[in-house]
This record gives sequence, structure tokens and C-alpha cells, in this order.
Amino acid sequence: DKDLLHVPYYTESLSTFTGVRVLPSETFLEGLPPDLVRSASLVGFPCFVVPIHSAGRCYGLVLKGRGKPTPRYGNTARLCGWESVAPASTVVLVEGFKDTYILRRMGVVALPLLTSMPSARTLSLLSSLSCRVVYVPDNDSYGQRNAETYMAKASSAGIKPLVFRLSGVSDLGDVFDPRLKRAAICEASRLVSTFGIPCTI
Repeated sequence: DKDLLHVPYYTESLSTFTGVRVLPSETFLEGLPPDLVRSASLVGFPCFVVPIHSAGRCYGLVLKGRGKPTPRYGNTARLCGWESVAPASTVVLVEGFKDTYILRRMGVVALPLLTSMPSARTLSLLSSLSCRVVYVPDNDSYGQRNAETYMAKASSAGIKPLVFRLSGVSDLGDVFDPRLKRAAICEASRLVSTFGIPCTI
């Protein structure tokens, strides 16, 4: 059922991640761990189950539905899409799933944060892989404060603090707004050009 499986803004962006599944209703929770059942009930149905995996191992799951909660099942420093992170690669961190859409379609390794700031453990892991990390905060006053906090956290983790500040859109996810699609694509192109990030488009 197309309507059942479509969650505005997220269905498109989640299509760029591997292993995503849909839980259409609570009937499909049978046999799952109690913590995951509680998380699914919090998110509501239908909801998406997004694995956090790399090198054939699953480190946890993230649940995404129509509402704001995005619970994580599993305690890991890795993020959804981690399987595309390679040593010495450039990784772009954005504030949510929908913000990854344009960049991932361009072939950029863009990972969604479930909060507005990457954890110290995530930054430490990226540092151990010698990754170059670019942080893209939302284009609002809160996001700009996050940029300052990020710079200090990245430096502490041994990562050169690279921040890309959006100029024309409030959120890269606005690609789904026909009025802002062109501006959002221009911002993504400017990001790729500014940091010399390899892309496929």
C-alpha cells in the first residue's frame, strides 16, 4: 500500500540507505526484544526500521515514523549509513535523515545525526579512521550555536573542525519543498565544491 509506506520527507531520504524495513503495524512486533517494542510503540505505525551496520555486522537499529521521536535501539558510536564510511574518507554530518537526501543522491557520504550534535564517541571513532569530517548545522540561531560547540568537540577528538554554513535554505531537507528545491541543490553543490568532496553528479 503506497500510502501506508510513505512518510513525507523521510521515505525519499531513507530510500538511500540499505537494509531499511517497514513495520506496518504492531502485529509485526511479535518476537522482537521488549525495548524495541516499546520504542516502536512510541514512534507509532507504520514506522521504518533503519539498521546501523558495517562490514556485515549490525550494531543497532533506529526507528523513524511520522512524528518527532527517533529512538535508537543499541548503544553504538556508529550512525546510520556507516557502512559507506571508509578510512581517510570525507564524511558529512547533518542534523537529520531528510538532510542527507540530496548529498547521498550525489554520492557523498552523508550521515544523519539523531540529535543536533555528534557524540564524542562518534567523533573519536571517525578520528581513529583518519576521516575528514564536515559538520552542517541547521541554518538557524540554534544551529549556529551548535557550530561553535562542534568546533570545540571536534578539536578535542583530534579532528580538524570543518563547518559548512548554509546560506540560502533553512534545512537541506527543504529539497522536498518545490519552492526551495533549486536553492537546496545549489547549497549541496556549494558544499561539495567548497571542500572538494568527490561526488557522482
